[in-house]
Amino acid sequence: MISVNLTRSWIRTGAICGLLAIVAYLVSSVLPTFLPRIIDYYLFFAIGVLGIVFVAGLYKLLSHHSRESVPLQMGALFGIIAGVLQNAMAVVQATTSIFISRYIREAPDEVTKETLKLIWKGVNLVQLGLDVSWDIFLLIGLILIGVAMLHHPRFGKAFGWTGIFLAGLTLGLNLFTFPEPPGEALGPLFDLGPLVGIWLLAVVIQMFRSIPWLDIVSHQKGLDKEAV
Repeated sequence: MISVNLTRSWIRTGAICGLLAIVAYLVSSVLPTFLPRIIDYYLFFAIGVLGIVFVAGLYKLLSHHSRESVPLQMGALFGIIAGVLQNAMAVVQATTSIFISRYIREAPDEVTKETLKLIWKGVNLVQLGLDVSWDIFLLIGLILIGVAMLHHPRFGKAFGWTGIFLAGLTLGLNLFTFPEPPGEALGPLFDLGPLVGIWLLAVVIQMFRSIPWLDIVSHQKGLDKEAV
């Protein structure tokens, strides 16, 4: 019973953190001009941290039905690495922006300001590179998790193939247009990030809906053991 309670807590916590990560991403992306700059930074920092807990909760749900699989374990590992990379990218981006903006404001003349702006463009490439690394690990992780979903009773082929297709297509576009994002290189219609986000939101909702199922399955397993 303790193990079931712990699994239930992991799934619930992972779903909550997944929902908060999506909200934080939307708010920091859509409403940054309406928020104090420091709040926008904190929301951006939180996405990767919350995403790690989400992946852990999803892993507990997917591994509850059957034995562990290589795609599931690798998908969870890549998802956790993606969370770390997102946080690193966000912190590097914010730190660079804060300090170089300050240096530009305090510059003694226009020549120094223009020089600092050029330096900023060069340094900014570091966080753009981290952004690509985040995309690679996240999307490969989602492809692998999609594979693990294919035969799971709470997700199945609809969730699995949709995740595999969206993550695979997004990864392909990101690598094709590297080093520029697809939305900038090919136009906004080729930015499939929002579609991946909608799929992740559906996964979060399904995690919440799967908590009662967990109790039913655990109860049935207990009856089977007693019968033996």
